[in-house]
Amino acid sequence: MRGMRFDAGVKDTRPFDLFGASLLGGAVTALTLAFNRGAAWGWSSTPIIALIAGALVAFAALVPVERASPAPVLPRIAVTDAAIRWGTLTRGLLNGVHMGNFVVLPLYLMDVAHMGPVAVSLALAPRPLAMGIASPLASRLAGFTSAPRLTVFAALSMLVGAS
Repeated sequence: MRGMRFDAGVKDTRPFDLFGASLLGGAVTALTLAFNRGAAWGWSSTPIIALIAGALVAFAALVPVERASPAPVLPRIAVTDAAIRWGTLTRGLLNGVHMGNFVVLPLYLMDVAHMGPVAVSLALAPRPLAMGIASPLASRLAGFTSAPRLTVFAALSMLVGAS
């Protein structure tokens, strides 16, 4: 990958980017806490709004901090290339929704649809099986098509699987 070096056995003497790591860790922690406590504290409550605003400010501040750092926490290309930055954000949001579905759907099926644990497990079993089958197929498809087409195919597959 352009701009990234993986030199085994070579010691990196650049200083650790403590400020960048703190911004990234603080942003992720604030966002996680906001999503975790949003329902309990109220989505429009002052603490939740402050946590989300703080996370957005920290993420926004992270870009110039990482650009200026001699040893950025994130690969420099992740903050300088707009396509990678937006692609990473989009993928992160999609992954958050997808993985959130793994937490919310079983609870919904048990609490609202009144299904037992065994029935919920059986109903959800096709998802990991489909992922296990799709993963090697996706790696083979990657050699025959472009990344944007593969991304659209993956998103459509997720949509079909969720319905």
